[in-house]
Amino acid sequence: DSSFVKLTRNGEPTRIEINTDGLVEWVGERPQKHASFKALLASERYGALKSWAAQQSLLLRQEVAAVGSLIEQKGTINNSIDEVGIEGVDELLRRPQVEETTRILLIDGPAGIGKTNFIINLALNRSENLAKGQAALILHVESRGRQLSYIYDLVAFSLQRLRTSVTFDQIPVLVLHGLITIAVDGFDELADPNGYNLAWAQVNELVRSIRGQGSLILAGRETFIGRRRVQQDIQELRDGIDEIDSFTLTPPSPHDARRWLLAQGVNDDQLQQLEGLLERGSLALRPFFLKQ
Repeated sequence: DSSFVKLTRNGEPTRIEINTDGLVEWVGERPQKHASFKALLASERYGALKSWAAQQSLLLRQEVAAVGSLIEQKGTINNSIDEVGIEGVDELLRRPQVEETTRILLIDGPAGIGKTNFIINLALNRSENLAKGQAALILHVESRGRQLSYIYDLVAFSLQRLRTSVTFDQIPVLVLHGLITIAVDGFDELADPNGYNLAWAQVNELVRSIRGQGSLILAGRETFIGRRRVQQDIQELRDGIDEIDSFTLTPPSPHDARRWLLAQGVNDDQLQQLEGLLERGSLALRPFFLKQ
């Protein structure tokens, strides 16, 4: 048995035949088979994820080049004792997800620890490996000093930077089918004290709209982002059903910092002068400050 859907897409009459083998999309007399509804959404007439990935790779490579070389960023997942890097976080997000759930990943750490840079490199890794792993692309949504008025305004701004054909109102559908992951960077900066409740209310709405195979990353200072606060303020999260994981970025050890500085061309005499700064707990160990 088959079902049919008729619609007009980009001004072209389209018919989609749904059967047990997948979907067949007819544009005029041209049939195209898709393995699933998810594959249809990822195709060039809809989500255009291949084009998205190519444009995102170009943009993010420029951003990474502008920042320059930084010491490898690592952290701990759910307060474990073992440190992991980008590959470990990527593996965490790739875990099989129960249907009709929402997955939240919290990325926290103090100023200068490299939360934004970590998300950029995670997104770049996904966009450059789309063809290999078919993992969700990451839409990097940044506060850039703005207060939160409407979260989809920030999503729309991020899409404009990528020059994609996807519009902001189509993003929740792509997220709930596991094709896109939204990363809200600087979530703690998006709301002033008067907008605090508004910020969490909008995340509540977003969590509800992406329930399916949806994932959401929230990044901010460790004093603002935390499992307890998320469970308290995102009422849409269902205890024991939806997933909440945390990744805490940690500064490098003094030993690793010295080794990295030597690799950057700092000589032994210069390193000797820096010894007072490279003590455990020093601000100078945070990646961006260490580079300076």
